[in-house]
Amino acid sequence: MSSVLLHNNSIQSDKPGGGLKVHCKGAAEWVLARCTSHYLPSGDIVPLTDDSREQLQQALVSMASRGLRCVCLAAGDIAGSALRQRPSLLTDPEKSSQNLTVLAVVGIKDPVRVEVLARSSPEDKLRLVQLLKASGEVVAVTGDGTNDAPALKESDVGLAMGIAGTEVAKEAADIIILDGNFSSIVKSVLWGHSVFSNIRTEVAKEAADIIILDDNFSSIVKSVLWGHSVFSNIHKFVQFQLTVAKEAADIIILDDNFSSIVKSVLWGHSVFSNIRKFSQLLNQ
Repeated sequence: MSSVLLHNNSIQSDKPGGGLKVHCKGAAEWVLARCTSHYLPSGDIVPLTDDSREQLQQALVSMASRGLRCVCLAAGDIAGSALRQRPSLLTDPEKSSQNLTVLAVVGIKDPVRVEVLARSSPEDKLRLVQLLKASGEVVAVTGDGTNDAPALKESDVGLAMGIAGTEVAKEAADIIILDGNFSSIVKSVLWGHSVFSNIRTEVAKEAADIIILDDNFSSIVKSVLWGHSVFSNIHKFVQFQLTVAKEAADIIILDDNFSSIVKSVLWGHSVFSNIRKFSQLLNQ
C-alpha cells in the first residue's frame, strides 16, 4: 500500500492554514479495510455499509478468479487541527490512512514477468501451477493476498499466511500457517512425514500374519522352525488321541463311511436273531 499526502487549503481549521488530502492505493483488501465511506453514482459520499462492503468483496473475488490483480483507490481528508494534535500523522501512513472514502476497485492484467515469480500476476502463478501439475509434479503454493487465491486453490496443497493473509486467500488454501512464519511450513512437513510413517507402519503390522519385533531376518528362520516343531507335536498328540479313542470304542468304522454303520447294525441284528433261533431249537 502507498499513500500520498497533499496540502489542501480548502480544509480549514480554527487557525490559519489548511489540512492534508490523503490519496491511497494498494492491495484491495488492505485499503478497503481502512475505508468507512464510498461514492454514489450521483457523486454523493455515503457510509460504507456491510452490504456495500460485501458487494465490493464479491467484485474483488470475481476479478481475482480471472487472474486479475485487484487494487483499491481511496482518498481522505486530515484537518489542520488534527495535524497539530497528532503530528505523527505526517510520518506514519498507518495512522494517516484511516477513515478513507472508496474511489474505485480495479482489476489489472499484468504482463508476463517470469523473471520475478513473487511479483508475477495471478494469471502467471495459476498457469505455472497448472503446467507443473500437468507434468506430474505435486505442487504446493504459499500466498497471503487475494491475487494468490487462484493458484492456492489450483495447487495440490495451498498454504496461506495466518497473520498477513487475507480472508480470500485463507478460504482458498488447504492449510493456514497461524504464525505466518515460513519455517513453520518446514516443521509441519517433517512432523507430517513422521506421523504418516508411523501410520503406515501400524497399517502394515495389522495386515501382517507375523510381526518380527527385532527386525532381524534370522528371527524368521527361528520362527519357522519353532512353528514346525509345534505343529509336529500337535500332530503326534492328535494321533495319540485317535488311537486311544479307537481302543475305547465298541466298533471302529474302518472306511469312515456312515452307511457302513447301518450295514453293521443290520448284520449284527441278523447274527443275533439266528443265534436266538438256534438256542430255541436246542431247548426243544
